[in-house]
Amino acid sequence: MKFNYLSYGKYITGGFLYEKFYTESLLSFLTSLGYKIQFKQIRKHKFYDNWFAHLELLFVGLIESNANLNLLVSRFAIPALFKSLFTKNKYILVFHYEDKRDKSSFVFKLYFKLFFVLLNLFKPKNLAILTVAPFWENYFKKKVKGVTIIYFPNLFNLNECRAIKVNKKEKLIHLGQWSWKNDSMIFELAEKLFKNGYSCYFTTNDYNEAGSFDSYEIIAENRESYLNRLATSAYTIAFTSINEGWNRLVHESILLGTNVIGLNKGGLGDLLIESNSFIVENSNQAFEIILSKKNTSPPESFINKYADVNANQFLRSSIEFIRS
Repeated sequence: MKFNYLSYGKYITGGFLYEKFYTESLLSFLTSLGYKIQFKQIRKHKFYDNWFAHLELLFVGLIESNANLNLLVSRFAIPALFKSLFTKNKYILVFHYEDKRDKSSFVFKLYFKLFFVLLNLFKPKNLAILTVAPFWENYFKKKVKGVTIIYFPNLFNLNECRAIKVNKKEKLIHLGQWSWKNDSMIFELAEKLFKNGYSCYFTTNDYNEAGSFDSYEIIAENRESYLNRLATSAYTIAFTSINEGWNRLVHESILLGTNVIGLNKGGLGDLLIESNSFIVENSNQAFEIILSKKNTSPPESFINKYADVNANQFLRSSIEFIRS
């Protein structure tokens, strides 16, 4: 079996780590079932942020999605749909989220609107949508009836987090990832916390974004330093302006014993509810929780459910689709 994975991007994001782990787990499972796999990863290390660049990306999708099994990020949606109508190959499209409030251009919003119209019209049996949270599994099942929806969650190496020992929490607040997705409430909260003696910081993978600002820092560092800083933080804040896919940084915070305060939006809401984290509606509520030093603990069942050793359990629906 030939298996191609198509993606793009300059940085190692949570989305890419999810896709990478899913791909590696699927490869291992298929091999254990007796398949001989010829695997190829096509990842363009650049952004496609204009019309002509997007056309280039579509061309890459049309040419490279020629394996028996193809895993593609959502920007390859229409090439994957087109190929699924004229070949017997299998196509799995990764949709981390779908929200009209994101900062996609009018052209890209039209692109995905056209894709879902065509998907509902043709309903190919050899194309599936891969989702990361129960919220999105239910969302896409309603949006595209008759199309296979595969749920595979973010899974984590528990030993990596358990190896980090922290004796004392600092007056340190992790504001989450530096991103356009952040709600403006995060800056209101940071200012109030700074005035009350707290140090606040965002995380970024782009060293060019790092720096110190009036009430917060943006920090870029290696993974070990990131995890240690996160473990010493008293709280992680998850204020997203859109329905979140999941939130890898939030999940890692929970595993490191750092309290999480967030908005009930999309898959992030699933994560907060399952982990018994704090759900708020505004920055004032978050501020009160932090000043009162409230704590919460996740159920052990939550911790164990999302361990990476459970990958095969969550891959069953993927295998059923591939074999169908």
